[in-house]
Amino acid sequence: MIGSRNTPARQARMQEEREAGSVAERFPEVAQIVVTLTHVQQGIVRNVWFSPSSFALFKMSCLSRDCADGGYDMNRLITEMVRSRSRVRKGDLKCEGSQPKGCQGHVAYEIAVTYL
Repeated sequence: MIGSRNTPARQARMQEEREAGSVAERFPEVAQIVVTLTHVQQGIVRNVWFSPSSFALFKMSCLSRDCADGGYDMNRLITEMVRSRSRVRKGDLKCEGSQPKGCQGHVAYEIAVTYL
């Protein structure tokens, strides 16, 4: 169907969300997670909030125009933070995109976790 929102990419994302479960299921001790990404090339700052009812899927898309399949997977970082009860973590990540020359996307991130 033309114009359908239920594309294969969207179906795959919905499946990932179902498999991830909610933040409350995965991290019952967490009240909120805030991820701040600063896209170095574009100077764009993006904040993403996760509440207990949010899906525990911490994959952020890349904003580079030439990037089709990349992004930033924050799952490991957030899991490590919760296990060690860390509150704030900062760093840099390169896009995981695999375009012919690789995506040049790069972000500075800050993750803040609030516990119950």
